[in-house]
Amino acid sequence: MFELLIQLSLAFIMFSIGLSVDFDDFKRVNKMPKSIVVGLLGQMLFLPLITFVLVLIVPMRMELQVGLILLSLCPGGTTSNYLTYVMKANSMLSTILTTINSGLI
Repeated sequence: MFELLIQLSLAFIMFSIGLSVDFDDFKRVNKMPKSIVVGLLGQMLFLPLITFVLVLIVPMRMELQVGLILLSLCPGGTTSNYLTYVMKANSMLSTILTTINSGLI
């Protein structure tokens, strides 16, 4: 029951963010391919690398180390898109990065 509630909440959040997007947002993101490349490099390369270094430096249990590494390898998603939207950042760019990351993984 709890899993269904979480899934419905995440679907509602993504639907709400999608309602705020218009066609001009697509045009604006298409004009900045460098942002997409930098975002993908940051999420797919630098985030796991930084997490790996932190796991080596900060003493913690092995289970937490493995968990952090796994989380860093799965960036993007509903939560990051929601936080981007709340912070009034570029929601369309965040959504595109999530879409591309999902396709790459």
